[in-house]
Amino acid sequence: MGFNIAGVIINQNLSNQTKILQEAFCWELEELGTVSFEAACSNWKESDLCDMVFLPEASLIFLSFEEAFQTTGIRDMKSMIFGISETSMLFEMQLREGKYLMRHLTEVEGKIKDNSGFALEVENTISVTEDLLWHQIEELAGIPFDQINTPAKRYRIKAKRLNTFDQVVKPGALQPAGPHEIKLAAPKEEITPPPLPEHVHSQEAKYHDKHSYASDAIDIALDLKKLRFLLPEIFTIKNRLKYHFREYGFKSIIEQVEEHIRYGDSQPAIVAQNYPFLVAAYNVDIDAVVMLRYHLDVAEKFQLKKGDRLICVNTFGTAEAIQADIIPGPDNMGNWQSVHPIIADFVSSSKSAIEKRKAEIGEEGYQYVQQLAEAYLEEKPDQYRDGRPFYSRFVLARD
Repeated sequence: MGFNIAGVIINQNLSNQTKILQEAFCWELEELGTVSFEAACSNWKESDLCDMVFLPEASLIFLSFEEAFQTTGIRDMKSMIFGISETSMLFEMQLREGKYLMRHLTEVEGKIKDNSGFALEVENTISVTEDLLWHQIEELAGIPFDQINTPAKRYRIKAKRLNTFDQVVKPGALQPAGPHEIKLAAPKEEITPPPLPEHVHSQEAKYHDKHSYASDAIDIALDLKKLRFLLPEIFTIKNRLKYHFREYGFKSIIEQVEEHIRYGDSQPAIVAQNYPFLVAAYNVDIDAVVMLRYHLDVAEKFQLKKGDRLICVNTFGTAEAIQADIIPGPDNMGNWQSVHPIIADFVSSSKSAIEKRKAEIGEEGYQYVQQLAEAYLEEKPDQYRDGRPFYSRFVLARD
């Protein structure tokens, strides 16, 4: 499911000055009441509805696509018309200073259709059109989109303009943004959810198989700050928005990690080596450890050293052959050929649940994992995975 929203954002709070909007946009408005922010920014707004969210320093107005692109600028104010349709792969922004159109960018199905006006400085670092739109919305709003919870005032647009025209900056004064400045390649931080089925049991599962179950799920909560420390690249504006609106069907890698640690199978893990910083994550199904490597910053943040005890949460998948870095133990059940471990201590602050599970595993359980870790390092001294969530499901190639 994708975003399909349009509207205009203005860099002033006009809650007591809606007459300015009616005059500028040639509207006659009938107030209908108040709706939640989630309802205001729902997909495919009806053509005669208008939801206004008044923020401390901005007015965010959600409209139908047709109505949004008939609005114009407002004298002495900065505004931007935006259209984001992930279904139609259409992304458009019209940035104005007063009545003057300063930047116009339209992308349809991966192709730039309009690229005119003054290139924004931020375009040097944000090259994907959709990400640029979200950035500019937040820039004008003065607040991250996923932190907005202000109710909206809903209006019915009873009458519309006959004709309005923008003033435009004289062509000779423009410095056109060359096509080379708009790169259409997918952002590196966008991670496609894994194709292999990973097995947990929950009727609420969105990313995992609902028909199998984890024998030792501990239902821990995701700590977004901890996850961001490990994987800052997934906290793009779009991913944060999709996580924020997850109850409406949006999917994100953030929510996928959340589901994994909630419903996956919890097992012991142990710090196997200080440098490089390695953690051995055990799974009972294959009776084996997977060696995970992390940057030393992780060891410093969590104040860990060799021998320290942790909890990993595993999900599993099937394949033609068992993953190359796994050394199956004598009690391998033979059900799974791949494992995806995530260290609970690194992504959750549910301390009581994690410590309780460590106590259940006990001294004997951790000693067994310690023995497996030592044997693994003897047999495969240079074999490990990137320990960060999502990446830890992949076996790294060795020279």
